[in-house]
Amino acid sequence: MKRTLRLFTAVIFTVFMVMSMSVTAIAAEGDFTITINKPDNDKADHTYDGYRIFAGTLAQDGSLTDVTWGAGIDNSNDKFIDALKTDTTVGSAFASATKASDVAKALEGKDNDGAFMQAFAKVVGANLGTKAFSEQASPITVAKADAGYYFIKDKDNSFTDPGYGAYSRFILKVVGNVELTAKEDVPTFDKNIIKGGEKVKNNTASVGDKVNYQIDSKVPDMTGYTKYFFVVEDTMTDGLTFNNDIKVTIGTKVLDKDDDYTVTSAAHSFKLVLKNFKQYTKGDDIKIEYTATLNKDANITEGTNDNTANLTYSNNPNITPNSTTDEPGPDDGDVTGKTPDIKTVTGTSGIQIDKIDGNSGTALSGAKFKIEGEGVKAVIVNKTVFKQSASGTYYMLKNGTFTTDVPTAATEKNYDSTTTKYAEVTVDNTLTSTTGINNIGYTNAEGFLSFAGLDAGTYTITELEAPEGYNKLSPDTITVTLSSQYNANDNRFVWTCKVGNTTVDSQMDGCYHFQVANNKGATLPGTGGMGTTIFYVVGGLLIVCAGALLVTKIRMGKKEEE
Repeated sequence: MKRTLRLFTAVIFTVFMVMSMSVTAIAAEGDFTITINKPDNDKADHTYDGYRIFAGTLAQDGSLTDVTWGAGIDNSNDKFIDALKTDTTVGSAFASATKASDVAKALEGKDNDGAFMQAFAKVVGANLGTKAFSEQASPITVAKADAGYYFIKDKDNSFTDPGYGAYSRFILKVVGNVELTAKEDVPTFDKNIIKGGEKVKNNTASVGDKVNYQIDSKVPDMTGYTKYFFVVEDTMTDGLTFNNDIKVTIGTKVLDKDDDYTVTSAAHSFKLVLKNFKQYTKGDDIKIEYTATLNKDANITEGTNDNTANLTYSNNPNITPNSTTDEPGPDDGDVTGKTPDIKTVTGTSGIQIDKIDGNSGTALSGAKFKIEGEGVKAVIVNKTVFKQSASGTYYMLKNGTFTTDVPTAATEKNYDSTTTKYAEVTVDNTLTSTTGINNIGYTNAEGFLSFAGLDAGTYTITELEAPEGYNKLSPDTITVTLSSQYNANDNRFVWTCKVGNTTVDSQMDGCYHFQVANNKGATLPGTGGMGTTIFYVVGGLLIVCAGALLVTKIRMGKKEEE
C-alpha cells in the first residue's frame, strides 16, 4: 500500500460525537464556527487542515438529514466504503453499507469506543478528498463553516522549531459552533542538579566533585501508536566526565539495563534508549539519575561547565515506523519530535598567589605553599593534577613544575624531594580522595602559584617554605573565602573573593590573585618574648662573672700585703 498511513500525520485527538448525526444548535448554512485551542504543554505552532466528510440538510429541529458524502472524502468507485469493510477493527460494522447515510448510521453509539473511532479515523485519513480549509494559529477559529461532519488534522510536516509538540489527533465532529482544546500528549521533560536534596539548575563544585543529575518525565498517552520512541541524549562540556552510572525508574519499577534500556556513552555524553516503551502506564513518573565528575579540564576562566539534555519522542502514530529497533531510523519520516535542550551549569573558581620581594616587588620563585579546606578534592596546580604514587615517574621541582628527570647529586637541590614520586592523574569517578590531591605547590619563575578548581568555601593557605634567602611569613597562614552567585542572563557565576577581611577583585585566567611578600635578612626576636629572657640570662651571667672576678682580686691583694 506504499505506506498509506503516510498520507496523514495526525492521530485521533478527540473522540468525536456522533449523537445520531444531530447538531446542538440551529443556524443558517455556512454560519458555524470551529475553534481549536492548544494545550499548555504543546509548544509547536500548528496548521490545521479541515475536510468535510459528511454533508446534509440542517432541519429546524437541529438534526442533519439527507446525509451525503462531503467533498472531503474520496469515495470514488466505493473506495472509502470498501476500505471500511476490509478494516480488521471496524469492518463488520460497515458490512452492509452502500452510501453515506449507511456509514453515518453505523457510527451511532460508537462515540465512547475509542479503539473503534481511532480505526475509523485512520481509514478516513487514508481516503481524503478536497480540503475545506487550512488555518494556522493557536487557537484557530474557522468561521462560516457549512453544517456537517469534519475531519481536522495537523498539516503534514508543518512543525517548525522548537518542534516541541505532537500532531493533533483526528477530529470528527458535527459542526455547530464547536470549541475544542487539543489533547495531544507531549511528554514533559525536565533536568536538574540535585544539591542538598533540592533540584537546582546550577551549582558550584571543586575539581574531583561528583555532580548529581536527575531527569524527570511522565509516561504520555500513547493511544493509537504501534510503537513509541523515547530517547534521551545528554551532552557535557569537557570539564565534566560522565560516570556511566545511570539508574532509571518508571513508576515503582527500577529498570534493568540489559532488559529495559540501552546506553551508548562516551567521556562527555550518552544516549539512553528505553526499550518497548509502549508497555508502560500513562501518567507514571519517569526518573533518570546519573552523575558526572568535575575534572581537570574544568572551565575556570568563564567559570561555567554546561550539561544539556533533550528528549526525542514519538509524535505521529499514524505513520508506522520502518525501524525494527527502539529508536527511529533514517527513513522513518516525520514520526518524532524533540524537546528543546535543558541546560544545567556547574561553576568553579580558583586562587592565585603572586609571590614578591617585599622591598623591590620582583617575583619570587620557589615558595612552597599548601592549601586546605572543605572544598579541596583535587587541585589544578599550574594547570596540572598530580598525585603521590610509589609507581609514579614525576618529581616535584622547586620552580613549581614537575619533571620525569631523575634527580642527581648535581641537580637534587632543585627538587622538593629526591624520593617522593608523583603520577599525573585524570580526575574522574575513580577519585576518592578527601584530603586533597596536588594541594602543595611551589611558585613558578613568574612568582605565580594557582590553586584552581575550587568550590565556594573558606580555605587556609600555609607557606611551608620561603624562597631561598627570605624569611617565611609570620604568621604563615592566609585565610581565603570564595562565594558565588549565578547570573542567568549572562550564563555565568559572579564570584567574590576575600583574603582575610579584604575583598580581592583582580583576576587572572579565572583565578583571584593577590600578592604575598617575603623579606630578606635576619629575624630579630621581639620584645616581651623568649628573646628578652635570653638577654636576662646573659646579663645575669656577666654580673656573676664580674662579682667573682672582684672577689678574686680582693683576695689576691690581701695575700700580697701579707
